[in-house]
Amino acid sequence: MANFPTFAKNFQDILLREGRPINAANISFSGIIPTTRTSVGSSTTIGYGNAFYCTSIVVSVNSTIPVKVQALITEASDGDLFNLPGQSIRNKVFNNTINIVLNQYFRDFPNINVFLEGGNGTATGEVDVNFNGLVLTDSQNFDGNNLCLWVGDSITAMSGLPQNNIAKKFELHTHMVNNYLISKGKDTRLSVQAQGGTTSTQGESARLRGFFDGPGKAQYYFYHFGANDASQGVSSSVYTSNIGKFITWALSKNPTSTIIILGITPIENNTINTNAIALRSAANTYINGLGLSNVFYCELGNAFDRTNSSFYSTADTAGSRIHPNVAGMSAIYNVISNFLLSNNIA
Repeated sequence: MANFPTFAKNFQDILLREGRPINAANISFSGIIPTTRTSVGSSTTIGYGNAFYCTSIVVSVNSTIPVKVQALITEASDGDLFNLPGQSIRNKVFNNTINIVLNQYFRDFPNINVFLEGGNGTATGEVDVNFNGLVLTDSQNFDGNNLCLWVGDSITAMSGLPQNNIAKKFELHTHMVNNYLISKGKDTRLSVQAQGGTTSTQGESARLRGFFDGPGKAQYYFYHFGANDASQGVSSSVYTSNIGKFITWALSKNPTSTIIILGITPIENNTINTNAIALRSAANTYINGLGLSNVFYCELGNAFDRTNSSFYSTADTAGSRIHPNVAGMSAIYNVISNFLLSNNIA
């Protein structure tokens, strides 16, 4: 068994400790083989702020004629020339399964695409392309000496945004905060462990099952559950109890770490907002009551005008908006960075 360090700096160790198997990365086709190069499927399952370490691509073809298969993994482009096109394979396959070993790292929300061609207008076939590998946070500073561990729900995972590369990692508040810490000489590496749709109770379950242990001992812990607690009417006592368990765990990992409990971000719906106000107040009171000099509560409820739709994701439903867009995340970042500065954290 590998003898893992307390905190991984070696990239291979980071992959082994933090990488999660890619989900829903199979693209299948059945029908008449296209005569010209045609996209038959794509996937954006990797998500915002993440990277994909592709270990291999497996292509299976069952057809009456040879099929030209092109599998692409394309990094997000910001209009420059530095993104990697990522053409992985382009092979002609006939009634066979081939395994292409890749072992290549793709940054900043890569897209997966499959193209077919070579048909004669009538020949049919079935094609399956599986992309294998690990997904992890695409940190700016893999060899940083201090880990910044950020746990939470979809506000942290960015799964509430349209999954179409509309945001780059440097526009995400999690990455912006990490870059701010780096600019202040904190030499941090960001690791985001988050899942959309989760409450603080589900976050606690994930912690108990070791989901937050992989990255190792952190110097900075950011905790950001609560939006789903508010939407589901979770009581303040349950919410603060879960916060307390996370704090106890983080301090057991590193007693000198800085722990920041982030308040629930703005919520459009009036009923859910009322619940959020109660949870924010309870969390603030709870943290202040602990009297710990390295544990903080950062209020985010007024990061932006909750009634202004321009701060929310276009994927949200009017009247129930909750997920910040790029403008919303910028506003959240401004509050957090000012908080870090005013409290002499960074």
